[in-house]
Amino acid sequence: MDTDAPMSPDWVFSNTSNVSVAKNRAWFTTYTSFTTHIGHPYFDNSDMAGPIEDHEGRIAAHFDEKKTLLCLKLSGPPVGLVTSPSLFLKETRDPGNVYTIGAYWPDSERARWEAVKPYTSEEKAWLKEHYGGEYHFLQEQDLSMHKDEDREEGRSLARSIMANGDSDDDQEEDDDSNSFLDELEADPMSHVADYQFSQEQLDWIKKHYQHSGNFLLSYGLKPFDDEDCSEGKAILNALMNEDD
Repeated sequence: MDTDAPMSPDWVFSNTSNVSVAKNRAWFTTYTSFTTHIGHPYFDNSDMAGPIEDHEGRIAAHFDEKKTLLCLKLSGPPVGLVTSPSLFLKETRDPGNVYTIGAYWPDSERARWEAVKPYTSEEKAWLKEHYGGEYHFLQEQDLSMHKDEDREEGRSLARSIMANGDSDDDQEEDDDSNSFLDELEADPMSHVADYQFSQEQLDWIKKHYQHSGNFLLSYGLKPFDDEDCSEGKAILNALMNEDD
């Protein structure tokens, strides 16, 4: 990637996308996502336009309505790098062209990314508390800290263990821990949706369906799809109420 080439200063908000894409890593030292409400600049809706604020109320960016697309105006490019002229100014665009942007990942890829994305600070703290850190956790799983594919597998496994409520101490005392790992190895989707359910619900699922993956799939629902999981929880609540 050529970090010396001029970069466009525009960051475009796309409501037809389900992922965020940056074309140059040099924009980032650290990154924090922000939740906002957005609308079309031609609509007069003050709740859906304006600045993005962080959790302390500081303005992180605002929307530039002079552009043909909804562009975020940030403080500036990375230090030492120059930017090319905006590609989306109304004054410079070709009136004969239509500008659209969309970036899409299928549900399967989004689920894979959720499983292997870098650890959050909370997940690092969990690893430190129960295993002494990522290195020791990987050692226990016969995985290498020096292989990217092993670290990805480790992150997926750690998140499944966290979702199931198990820890290193629990595994020594709980006879079910081996079956949990066996299920995960046999079917990577078996416990992907565990975090969607309460412990009481997981206990009920275990009694009747073995694991959450089986439960959801038995109703034609995908364990890695949030909407399907919401539908699954509604079905589960109805089934549990029938048992009471």
